Amino acid sequence: ELGVFNGACAEFCGTAHAQMQFRVVVVTNADFEAYVRAQAEPAAVADSPGLDLFMQNGCAACHSVRGTPADGDVGPDLTHLASRRTIAAGLLPATEENIAAFIASPDHLKPGVEMPAFGVLPDGEIARIAKWLGSLE
Repeated sequence: ELGVFNGACAEFCGTAHAQMQFRVVVVTNADFEAYVRAQAEPAAVADSPGLDLFMQNGCAACHSVRGTPADGDVGPDLTHLASRRTIAAGLLPATEENIAAFIASPDHLKPGVEMPAFGVLPDGEIARIAKWLGSLE
């Protein structure tokens, strides 16, 4: 059946276990094949102060973004972050504001997350990183 269906993590996997949700999006075979092809491509990356700040502040040590020098393999691949409906294991809609809030204080939003807080960055840097991440389709 085509549609969007909600689910919840069924196996204890850490302190934020009860918050971990997911969505299953059922589409036609043709739409799925197009999605898989698009996801295999590098991100459409424009030069941006956000990319520079992402690299300078160590984000690339954990995260990869195909099409950039970011090749971390500890955290999630952020290549097509803007194509996702949610961030933080389904906790938040994938908006620039929520991306910025998660960068600033991830443990506040998702207890037990291993990503460090970056709320100490100078004014505007988190917003520029979030804007860039929010553009990655």
